[in-house]
Amino acid sequence: MLDDERWEASVRVNNQHPIIERIEVPRHVLAQANTPWLQGDLSAEVINLLGFRHVDPGGLFHMTQEALGSPTSNCVLSGNVIGVGSWDSIAPETQMASLGERSGAFLATAMLYLTFRGQHSLSVLQQLTPRTVHDMQPGDVRFVVFTTPYGGIDDEAVVLCKATDELHMSIGGGKAPTWLDSIDMAGVEVTEELVSFNIKGPDRMRAMLTLLHPESCENVRALEPLHCTEVVTRSGEPAITVRTVIGYELWAEPAVLSRAWGQLLSQPELVTPCGWDALNAYRLQCQEIPFLLYPLDMHAGTMPHEIGLSWMARDVKREFVGHSAFADGIPAARFNLRGIVGLGSDSDLEIGDHVTSLDGELCGHVTSTAPRTHRVGNRAFALILPSVSIGDSVVVRGARFRVTKIPIPLG
Repeated sequence: MLDDERWEASVRVNNQHPIIERIEVPRHVLAQANTPWLQGDLSAEVINLLGFRHVDPGGLFHMTQEALGSPTSNCVLSGNVIGVGSWDSIAPETQMASLGERSGAFLATAMLYLTFRGQHSLSVLQQLTPRTVHDMQPGDVRFVVFTTPYGGIDDEAVVLCKATDELHMSIGGGKAPTWLDSIDMAGVEVTEELVSFNIKGPDRMRAMLTLLHPESCENVRALEPLHCTEVVTRSGEPAITVRTVIGYELWAEPAVLSRAWGQLLSQPELVTPCGWDALNAYRLQCQEIPFLLYPLDMHAGTMPHEIGLSWMARDVKREFVGHSAFADGIPAARFNLRGIVGLGSDSDLEIGDHVTSLDGELCGHVTSTAPRTHRVGNRAFALILPSVSIGDSVVVRGARFRVTKIPIPLG
């Protein structure tokens, strides 16, 4: 008889010589297996049983576990094991202090990385997104969303233009754009070549420069936000450094990135490895950009103007997947992505929690939260009906919250 905490699944592990193996799966994991976000202590057997994508190009996650010990949890984003929550060896307070005072490094190698190579790479990409990309020049970096035929968000990506016939992109949802196979590829080759990690915090440039050959450092110092440059690492290997609005990223082939990450791990006085618990806390505190995440704050059921990206779809005349949804202008928003800030003591909010008006009417749901251990205050992101205005009070789990814009103002 099964107890209340665990569920046992039977799986056939050898089709020629049938063997039935009993695998225990925590009940909450089973219940959330098909949800956008799942966090828990997941064994390799459970990950395989539930069919999650689980990759470690270059072995960076394994290297980190060897250095820091076992993770506190695995984080699964839309069926993709995207990273770990944290490690017992680095306290949440240490990670957050590093992001505020020095620098923190985040592994991003479990995202999906695609390379478009060919004369018409930019025009192929342009068919997938409302964001203008056909005019990108070498060194440009742009954030894009891919859309569905109905104008919803299919995924999001950061695109680097190394050359007009060579694009590299990291895709947050861990999958290729759904409609990639339906468009005219015009001879463009699609491969998986590079991966990346990123560094955030006040000392992020200094941390990045320690990984590069001295001859590459001046070009990195001169980078403007949303631009990239080819560099050579300390080990003499080619890579690309990206400057975003909030950090620096190093992109390279997995083996090259592995050596750079190993060097980063050897500098604890300068940079601290950070997990997804810290990243989610950072997102809620970030003041420079609306730090949204697919498929939590945006997904196929949300359109660009409902999550603060109306500028991408305004006055778009060209054809792209989802163009017809905006042919007559931007439609009325069905809801808006907002911040909510608690007016009393902290509450343990969870993704999916109902947001109600003061009279008890359902008006939205929570899309992003952070652990209380990371001390970001009582704040979250939520999709909320247009009838609720910024400054209004709402209720989540019996506690009152104030609705804000995103980024959520500090204080």
